[in-house]
Amino acid sequence: MLDKEKAKKIAALFQAFADGKELDYYSLAKKRWVPVPLPCADLMAEKPEKYRIHPETKTVYVNVYPDGTACWYTTEEIAKHASNKMHCAVAVPMTFELPTQE
Repeated sequence: MLDKEKAKKIAALFQAFADGKELDYYSLAKKRWVPVPLPCADLMAEKPEKYRIHPETKTVYVNVYPDGTACWYTTEEIAKHASNKMHCAVAVPMTFELPTQE
């Protein structure tokens, strides 16, 4: 049965695909999300909870300070400025996936 929430999820998946965004499918065999180059519309409409829009990746710069604390910064310039001020190692770039909006 199709309710409003399921319809919204299906519409968001189709719109994301139409906009050129990557989609993932949750593989029970692999126990993780895997890319779907060409999703099956029937399966996506039947089980939208098994699909997601692939999360965007973001690079941040992490400084580890002498007291063991760490802070992340959105730009390398800000991280370097903070590292000079607090006498810590040069910022280390890290990449992570942003959480998906459910």
